[in-house]
Amino acid sequence: MVVAEQGNWVADVVIVVEGTANLSPYVDSLKSHYIVPTLEYFNGGPIDDRDCGYDTNSTTYALVVFMAADCATEPAATCNAPTTNVAKLLSWFDRVSFVGGGGESCSHIAEGLGTALQVFDDFQALREPSVVVQKHCVLVCNSPPYRLPSLESPVYAGHTVDQLAGIMAERQVNFSILSPRKIPALYKLYEKAGGDLQLALAKNYAKDRRHMVLLRGYQLQERPVSPQAVVSEVKVEPSPPPAAPPLNPRSPATTAVAQKRPAGGSPPNPREAKVFKQPTSQGGAGVRMPWSGGPPPSVSTPPTSMPLLASQLSNAPMASGAPMRPALPTTVTYVSGSQMQTGDATRLPGYFVGSEP
Repeated sequence: MVVAEQGNWVADVVIVVEGTANLSPYVDSLKSHYIVPTLEYFNGGPIDDRDCGYDTNSTTYALVVFMAADCATEPAATCNAPTTNVAKLLSWFDRVSFVGGGGESCSHIAEGLGTALQVFDDFQALREPSVVVQKHCVLVCNSPPYRLPSLESPVYAGHTVDQLAGIMAERQVNFSILSPRKIPALYKLYEKAGGDLQLALAKNYAKDRRHMVLLRGYQLQERPVSPQAVVSEVKVEPSPPPAAPPLNPRSPATTAVAQKRPAGGSPPNPREAKVFKQPTSQGGAGVRMPWSGGPPPSVSTPPTSMPLLASQLSNAPMASGAPMRPALPTTVTYVSGSQMQTGDATRLPGYFVGSEP
């Protein structure tokens, strides 16, 4: 609880409240968080219904309630008699019904401020000339003002809400605003009444960040402008890398790596050449012959003496008078059929001797 330093001064405090249903859902929150602490500040301590004082040398309170356009033909603003007892002021506040409003988006704030200025004039008539008085007007509302002048106050009739706020600034009335939501029109009204908006926003008195609390001339319990984030240090241990799966020699990836040949047109590794084993008809060991590529053909069982004959033919000299041809890699290929002579190659039953076709 924040209380004022009691000296040789007193205060005139007028609470101006919107009595429509726009404020009804927020009355309890505004009362407990802002209105009661404000009264405790000027009272100098907790509220006690046994407190009493004199009107001439004690802090005096008044309550002004204003409505919206649907209140006709009733007055747009009403005022309770001045009192020095804070508990009595709270009892008046609790009797406000906070109904009506007709769904209006605005309210008669100008009528409420005009009535509040009239109350300050009445308070001044009750004071001794030597008493130092601080004047405070606290506006509690949840809607912007109508763009209409005040009509019911006999002294301030015809003044708009901005003009009435300017009169409060001239008479050194500390104007404060309490609202459950941030309304741009109320920010402008606070500046018109002489408040320093940047200074007011630098301090946070709001219990809820959606509330608008603009104070001037007094203070409440201050809260941080932004909530401090609690940062907890969490140590993250790196997880071990997943174990590599064992390589399967028959897997497609392994076969693709094994069959990859170097670029640049270099000859293939002899170990990478595909070979197939030629079985023999007599159960002997097969002959391994290099295969240039493609699937191995279906072959029949050749005679066992055919590889030797092919070797002899490959080493035979060329016919006399025939031009010499560059040596080409000789490939022995099995061909089914009878022996025939074609070009510079000799086809034998089961094998082809000569350059690769």
